[in-house]
Amino acid sequence: MGKSNYIFTFFLIAILLTSTISMVMPPADAKKSQGTYNQKYGSATSKIVCGDKLCSEVDDFKSRGDAAQQSRFSVGGAITQQAAPAPDTGSTNDDDSDRYDVDVDCNEADASIYPGSTEIPNDGIDQDCNDTDLEINYVTIGTEFEMYVHDDGIRYEGTVDESLSNKHVEVSVTSPSDEMMHNNFRSTTGDGSFNGTISTDGQWSESGIYTITAMIDGHTTESTFEFEGNSGSGGGSSDGDK
Repeated sequence: MGKSNYIFTFFLIAILLTSTISMVMPPADAKKSQGTYNQKYGSATSKIVCGDKLCSEVDDFKSRGDAAQQSRFSVGGAITQQAAPAPDTGSTNDDDSDRYDVDVDCNEADASIYPGSTEIPNDGIDQDCNDTDLEINYVTIGTEFEMYVHDDGIRYEGTVDESLSNKHVEVSVTSPSDEMMHNNFRSTTGDGSFNGTISTDGQWSESGIYTITAMIDGHTTESTFEFEGNSGSGGGSSDGDK
């Protein structure tokens, strides 16, 4: 075979190899020309080649949800990803993930309960782990004496929380048999106090423990006193309040 035949054969083999490689792996420019804006990954990866594919086509380049921001690195033409570390809670034994461990958290089953949490008053729950519930006396009431007799005037007084001052308090009295003996509204002063006197003239006859109740803006409290009735008096109720 002549020298010219060797050159021709070598040239033909080179052409065939080039054609085969082009068919197996499209040029990077060709891949770039296929890139389109990808809403999930953004335009930043629409025309970037990762190995033999566009980065937007690489299966590994996917979000893992809201768990962490993703950091990606190109290693040898391939895409790898590294999840951001979980937030440092400062605790190694925190079942409810509220950043306080069992040594200081008084309720590891409820993330809203931990030292310094906002306390909800009068709900019977210790939200801030200070060993007690916050109790606010929105309204109080009591009588001057613990026992009264027929024809006595029942003197009472009470207070409301400053947030409820200058509002009206509903005051009522029920007998031992749950009969309404008195019901009236009293105004409060600027300092949140109120008072009054309930007349029992000729109206109260049942002896026993009576209940006096004060209610304002949905908050209720009560107190009791003893009353010795006059069996000769007629029954009934009195709305008198001085």
